[in-house]
Amino acid sequence: MPKKKSPSRTKTYIKARKKFLEHVRSHSTLIVAYPRWYAGMTNKTNARRTSHNSKMPNGTPYWLKIYCGSRAIADKLETSLHELGFLETDIKGGIDDNSKYVYIFKQYPTILDTDR
Repeated sequence: MPKKKSPSRTKTYIKARKKFLEHVRSHSTLIVAYPRWYAGMTNKTNARRTSHNSKMPNGTPYWLKIYCGSRAIADKLETSLHELGFLETDIKGGIDDNSKYVYIFKQYPTILDTDR
């Protein structure tokens, strides 16, 4: 029986991580500061965005969500973003066991962020 591929070695993970990091770079001025960004995981992207919008004075600028296809890939991707310095809450892993989306937004935009 073949060994199961690690989530971080899948094409889905690699493409999603690359897309998130390119998105952050394209919406960063002067330097890339991952601690200005929030990363989360969910199964209901609209509900999560609405929830974050209600708590954030600036809303959720530069919001990007990516479907990962599996909970394992989504969890690994979210963890890798947190390891880079993306912000998180104390509750890890999204809303429920079917969470397969990872999302990011710039929680602390700068005064130079005018294209939101």
